[in-house]
Amino acid sequence: MTEMIEIPDTEGGWEPATELRAGGRNPVRQASMFQSVAWPLNSLALLSVDLETVARRLKLTLETSWDGHGGVRAAFFVLDGTDFVVTHHEGDAAGTQVWTRKGGPVDPAARVGGLLAALGVGPEAISYSTWGAGTDLSHVPAA
Repeated sequence: MTEMIEIPDTEGGWEPATELRAGGRNPVRQASMFQSVAWPLNSLALLSVDLETVARRLKLTLETSWDGHGGVRAAFFVLDGTDFVVTHHEGDAAGTQVWTRKGGPVDPAARVGGLLAALGVGPEAISYSTWGAGTDLSHVPAA
C-alpha cells in the first residue's frame, strides 16, 4: 500500500478555481467536465496524495460521473498552459491519477513539476509516472 503524502492547505487569499478574477492568486483555473469532454487525455502520473486534499489546496470543485471502470470523481483545470485532469475511481487504491491533454510544456517532468509546485509537494509525491525511469526531476523543488 502506498503511503499518502500530506499537502499544505490553500495559500492565503486564493480564490476558488472556478472564479476568474484579474490578478487572482490561485495558479489554476477550472473548466467543467462538460466543457472538457472532448479532450483527448494522456495519463501522466499517480500521486500519493488524496484527491480531496488536491481539490482543497487548489480550491477545485470535484465532479462525479462514471465511465467503463465505475464511479469517478474528477476536476479539470488549466495550470501554466497545460490542461490537467485529476481523478480517483471508486475502489481504486489511494492516490490521485493525473492526466493531461496536449498543450503547454511538452516535457512531462515540466508539466508535473508545475503541478507539484502548486500543490506544495516535491517529487516524493509521485508513486509512478508514464514518462519512464531516469527522468530528471532535479528542477522540481522539494516540498
